[in-house]
Amino acid sequence: MPESLPQYLAQKHWRTPIFYILPKIHKPGNPGRPIISQIESPTSKLSKVVDIYLKPFIPNIPSYLKDTRFLQKLKALNKVPPQSILVTADVTSLYTNIPHREGILAAKEMLEKRENEKPPTWILLRFIHFILTENGFRFDDKYYMQKMGTSMGTIMAPEYAIIFMDKIEREFLKHNTKNH
Repeated sequence: MPESLPQYLAQKHWRTPIFYILPKIHKPGNPGRPIISQIESPTSKLSKVVDIYLKPFIPNIPSYLKDTRFLQKLKALNKVPPQSILVTADVTSLYTNIPHREGILAAKEMLEKRENEKPPTWILLRFIHFILTENGFRFDDKYYMQKMGTSMGTIMAPEYAIIFMDKIEREFLKHNTKNH
């Protein structure tokens, strides 16, 4: 990314995002996973900028596990303590079900932890809002606007979803952890 953010964001050529479906071959009936290809879209560079600032928080999220990290953590314990409760969760259609307000507030909470606030948090939050609300796409020669959540296919989506789920998890644990 060049030193000048406006210079980087200036995009002379872009294309309309395209909707397509990837089959989930690991599930019965092979349901589809909706993807909106954001390559060279009007918001793709904004999404990349936001991603650059969200990504550093991800490795520090306690429940975030990349690849075999979970197995490595279990191995390091040697034995799972008897009082432990192992929990896993799957959120149906997570990306498309993140409410804009709550997702942006979760991102704000993380971004405010930065030591260097350049660009300012409010700018990055405006970028996120724009990416989420100006998410038009084409499917079957018709044009649509995604009204809720974020699309699978925008660069910032994985980090945004992880940060949102971290906030949900922290709130849940704050109110539901047994004190021994």
